[in-house]
Amino acid sequence: MQTTSHFVGAVVPGERFVNLFVELQGYLRSHDLENAIILQNILSLHITLYYLNERLSENEKAQILIDTASLTLRRNAIPELASGYFGEPGKARVCYLGCPSNDKLEEINQFFAAKYDYSQIPENQLKFVPHISLFRISDPDAYEPHKDAVDALMNKELTAISCDSLVQGVYLFRVNSLFHPEIQIPIR
Repeated sequence: MQTTSHFVGAVVPGERFVNLFVELQGYLRSHDLENAIILQNILSLHITLYYLNERLSENEKAQILIDTASLTLRRNAIPELASGYFGEPGKARVCYLGCPSNDKLEEINQFFAAKYDYSQIPENQLKFVPHISLFRISDPDAYEPHKDAVDALMNKELTAISCDSLVQGVYLFRVNSLFHPEIQIPIR
């Protein structure tokens, strides 16, 4: 699968998710799942809005920065979060926090899709699902027996996370895969 080194996304404050990540990390450690699960870098929480090419020209970067600077999201753009998974049943590959259907996020996705047309990127060929990735599942067979317990843990922790002003702006991001876990950095 092609990996992208740039994308357009909305910044999400990691500090609101500290307790969730501490609980997840504790569960993974106590059940020897640290090699089966790769937690998202809490410093890189975001909602991906559109995947871009691996290499962008300086002119394209400059135009995308202008485009993202003109975008605003209302205070309660994300009213609630719920856990979900990408992948086949029993073979989940990514656990995420999704939000209800959102016209503004969909509009932003469609704007960048029309203007930059990177439809050849596999992720852009999938149905747009606004979400915050929590962790990647490298061993679905090891994770599956723990899925219900992890879901219960996440649902408990989600009740304490405020969605008020959850999205803190739309930016061009670059990905640094050499950092572990991978880090996504907004370019401002």
